[in-house]
This record gives sequence, C-alpha cells and structure tokens, in this order.
Amino acid sequence: KRRGKAPSASEISRRRGITAASAAGTFNAPRKPPPSLSSSQNKPAPPTSNSIILCRIRTPNPNDVLCGRGGGINSHPGNRTFRSWVRERKESYNLAKSKAQKAKLSREIVDR
Repeated sequence: KRRGKAPSASEISRRRGITAASAAGTFNAPRKPPPSLSSSQNKPAPPTSNSIILCRIRTPNPNDVLCGRGGGINSHPGNRTFRSWVRERKESYNLAKSKAQKAKLSREIVDR
C-alpha cells in the first residue's frame, strides 16, 4: 500500500475518468469500453488444430499423476509409480554433464 497524502477529490475523479463536463451533466455521448475490456475478448478463442482441449477428471485412473499436496495425493498409485521412476533416474540425472542430457532423462520419465 502507498503511504503519504491522501488523493484529492479531483485526483480521484481524474483517475476514474470523470471530467468536469460529465460531472456537470453536459457530457451526453455514450462511452464505449476500452478495447482491452470489450466483451469479445472475454470469450475463449475457438479451438485450432494446435489446441489442447482440457476436461475435468472426476475419478483419476491408477496411472494418473496428480498435482497437489497431502497424503491423498502422495499415496495415489500413479504418484508412487512416478516417484519410483524418478528415483531410478536420479543418479544418472545428477551425473549428467549437460543440460541436454538432463532434459533427455527428464523426457524419458515423462514419456514412460
């Protein structure tokens, strides 16, 4: 939060876009929302061939890896399997000489 002198009424009006003419009631033209706030930009883009369609999974399969914290997530079979794969590759990853080798090992875990 900013500290210091409180803004004046005219400063608040300026920030909100209220002019002397609009405050006096002499400004009658309807205002359009700025382009960044138009309703067309609030709609999701139509799917393309490169789009990934996501859906909510209500019941995860045993092979799924769940993100989150806590005992329920940690004890999920997919997460246990994933952690064992990571343990298998941990030493190789730590001994890898280049970033490319580390990326390759990581990709092997994810693609498994």
